[in-house]
This record gives sequence, structure tokens and C-alpha cells, in this order.
Amino acid sequence: MTEWERKEVDDMKNAVMSLSDISARSSSKKLFVDNLALDHRTRQQCMTGLMLEWFKHLASLNDYNYDLRNQASVLLAKKIIDAIGENGYVPPLPYF
Repeated sequence: MTEWERKEVDDMKNAVMSLSDISARSSSKKLFVDNLALDHRTRQQCMTGLMLEWFKHLASLNDYNYDLRNQASVLLAKKIIDAIGENGYVPPLPYF
């Protein structure tokens, strides 16, 4: 792994931890959404694409790959992916 790849992995781990911290605080969710709504439209599209990838991942889990702690998320993700299809909304969202 190159130094750049290691840095990218570290950056992703830090970003995931930051977003997880935000999602764990009830007052932070609205503040996050309000700030995302002010972000550049292309970056909003990219964030939506990231969230859709997360839903695809959750929807692909078999029954033995989740438990009661994240069951609601998995079941919701399955409904979302069933509604929009595995390849996402048509026409596809640009800039992912």
C-alpha cells in the first residue's frame, strides 16, 4: 500500500468516526442536515450517493450478518433498495 493509499484509508476511518459521533447525538442530526443543505449542490449529490451505497450494503446483508441493534436499519435499507432498484434511481444521480 502506498503512502497516499494509507492516508486515504486513515482519512476514511476518521470521517466514519466523525459521522458516527454526529449520528449518536440526537441534537446533531438536524444540525448536520441543515449544514449539508447549505453545501454545494454537487457535494450534496455526492453525499446522497454515499448514503445510497450504505443502503445497498445494508440491504445485501443476510439474516446472520446483523442483529437487533441494526435490524431496523437493514430492513429499511432493503425497502429503499427494493423501491429504487439495485442500480439506483433512474435517471441516475450525476457526479457520484
